[in-house]
Amino acid sequence: MRVSLNWLKDYVDIQQTPQELYELFNAKILEVESFQSGGAVKGVVVAQIKEVNAHPQADKLRVLRVDTGQEELQIVCGAPNVKPGLKTALALIGAELPGGLRLGKAKLRGVDSCGMCCSERELGLPGGHSGIVELPADAPLGADFAEYAGLNDAVYELAVLPNRGDLQSYRSLAIEVAAASGAQLKLPKIIKISSPASKQKKAEVQIDAPDLCGRYMSCLLRVKVGPSPEWLRKKMQAAGLRSINNVVDVTNFVLFELGQPLHAFDYEKLRGGRIIVRRAKSGETIQTLDEKIIKLTGDMLVIADAERPICLAGIMGGLDSGISADTQIMQLEAAYFDALSIRRTSRAAAVRSDSSVRYERHISYDGTADGFYRALELFQQAAQAELISNIVDLDPGRQPPLKVELRPERVNKLLGTALQEKQIAAILEKLQFQPRLKNNKYVVTVPSGRRHDVRREVDLIEEIARMVGYAAIPSTYPQIVAQPDAYSKQEQAIEALRSVWRSGGLSETKTYSMTAPDIYEKLGIASQFNEPIKINNPLSAEESVLRQSLLPQLLLAVASNQDKQIDNVALYEIARIYTRQGEPLRAAAVLTGELLTGALNAAQAIRADFFVLKGLVESLLAECGVPRKKLQRSQSPFLHPGKSFDLPAISAGEISPLIAKKLKFTAPVLALDIDVDLLAKMADFTRIFRDFSAYPAAARDMALLVDKKITAAEIEKVIHSAAVENVEKIELFDYYTGQNIPEDKISLAYAITYRAQDRTLKDEEIAAMHARIVEELRRVLGAELR
Repeated sequence: MRVSLNWLKDYVDIQQTPQELYELFNAKILEVESFQSGGAVKGVVVAQIKEVNAHPQADKLRVLRVDTGQEELQIVCGAPNVKPGLKTALALIGAELPGGLRLGKAKLRGVDSCGMCCSERELGLPGGHSGIVELPADAPLGADFAEYAGLNDAVYELAVLPNRGDLQSYRSLAIEVAAASGAQLKLPKIIKISSPASKQKKAEVQIDAPDLCGRYMSCLLRVKVGPSPEWLRKKMQAAGLRSINNVVDVTNFVLFELGQPLHAFDYEKLRGGRIIVRRAKSGETIQTLDEKIIKLTGDMLVIADAERPICLAGIMGGLDSGISADTQIMQLEAAYFDALSIRRTSRAAAVRSDSSVRYERHISYDGTADGFYRALELFQQAAQAELISNIVDLDPGRQPPLKVELRPERVNKLLGTALQEKQIAAILEKLQFQPRLKNNKYVVTVPSGRRHDVRREVDLIEEIARMVGYAAIPSTYPQIVAQPDAYSKQEQAIEALRSVWRSGGLSETKTYSMTAPDIYEKLGIASQFNEPIKINNPLSAEESVLRQSLLPQLLLAVASNQDKQIDNVALYEIARIYTRQGEPLRAAAVLTGELLTGALNAAQAIRADFFVLKGLVESLLAECGVPRKKLQRSQSPFLHPGKSFDLPAISAGEISPLIAKKLKFTAPVLALDIDVDLLAKMADFTRIFRDFSAYPAAARDMALLVDKKITAAEIEKVIHSAAVENVEKIELFDYYTGQNIPEDKISLAYAITYRAQDRTLKDEEIAAMHARIVEELRRVLGAELR
């Protein structure tokens, strides 16, 4: 927001220099984005044109005789609006203009020019460049133009935050400055004007959308539209606006002074003589004051007459109902509109205005009446206005005052201060809060304009901290007992996952929690998943629902890499998924191509296959202390039904041919999907150290002929149950079917390592243990030695 120091001084007795006020803004109120201390225009005076003569060498130039009040000077000027008697701004020789321009004596097409008649743009004022400044007839001849026009002013550009929409007005800024500096407030008194006893007309207003319009005030005024008085023109100039007429300028003045947007309609252009606040009808259009035609939708709030929309509510008025020089009766609007509705409409219509900016950041509900009555007073002064109707005040959205409890001891505990109760109350009162002490705590009534920002005790404490000054709050170090918590089982499971997968050559990745609603349909498995959780305000349609599995985005990452001819991909992710039952923690991995890239020769490369995947699973189970269970056929919709398996908490295998075809995979892709919460619940991370044996080990091999239905896991289970104490390791090293092996049989060769902790085992001891294992395998599984 652009803030004029001279204008701000109308409401608060500022004693600080412009630089000191700049520092105060930054320290306690708002960040100052830019700051100009004034003095950019020097050597420019109010002058009057006496004569206008043709230039002897140029058709578009004129030679003027201009009176400065001290002397008459010859000026060459090409502006189209020069005329005798016109008062304007004359830059004398040596004058300084915005941009660092210093004026010297010039000769234009052979004629001396002892200065320059200036346009608004050349003086840094709002307005055009096509003509010179036209001053009123009562402008004091010879006066310093910068002083006359209020250019000797400090101007601040404040970065108003979304939660502090109240600071888009001089009144609120004055309250903040007074509270922060102790200065005296000089706020304008709002005079409540009553409707006349004998009403000439009746103002009619109907609210059909009370959820979007919480308050609407209106009345009819007989006005004389014309130029604004000098004081009002200067205020518009200070606001960076061009003066339009006395009616429009008053509405803009109240907007900046009190933060209340207003709108004025030409009453005689309203069809049916009444105003309806409603949602737009599908297919309706409106041409706004900037001559832009807007196609309206059913969720847009409009102000309409009996037949058509006449204003885009809270944003901009319609062209065919606006105030003109011929307006005699106007209908005034002051309203409180829903912030979200205004923001959506402004964005959809691509129309933004000073009013919409204020509505979007929440204006004060009670400020609606203040702005309305302040405008009535100013219309009487600036436009000779006469109230000729009733005053309408419809307030379907009125809410009770917001009250927040505040504990003084909590203030000091959070801030590390030693403020007294009276100091706390004084700060809040200066900010227009109303604290009332009750049972050793304050019940604080929040001003209407702050109820969207201050809703909790901690919000009030923040207000106190601002006014005390963050720099004035002493720094203290918190007392922390350094006693880190032990890792939870879930944290240990995550660390085990990362350890195993990193050592296996996989890289961790992160994908978005949001995904496309048709992702499972694209993979051909939509029937396996429930309706996803939708995001209310998605950034795009491709990120409009929350993921129900980690695998789709990892598989898309594989496809993307293969499109770029990157065939070796090994990725994993540990993150939450989102279902209607909760947000479980999952881990997933995808592998394809070679895991060990950059090997010196091809024989050293490890290609990702089913057995590599199985090895990763077994390593993970061992790391987590989970006993290996019998493998089950996987039920996962992502996996190949014949090349996959399930264990408690784990699904693993090759990707389904259907998905591989849809994603156009160029090589087999393997995947893992793990329920981390269940894995952690099953895990046993207790580790008991057992001393290494100092005695040598002995290995014995056995080749077994067993039924094809028997699994290697069953064989190992029998070996362990054979009551042999000194078995250290069991390793399957050969798998054979074919010649000399019956069709229903399979040959499995095992290496069994024996070692004792207290002695070197003798050959006969080893032979006896080995024989016991062979006998147990024969008895339980019908295995035969080959």
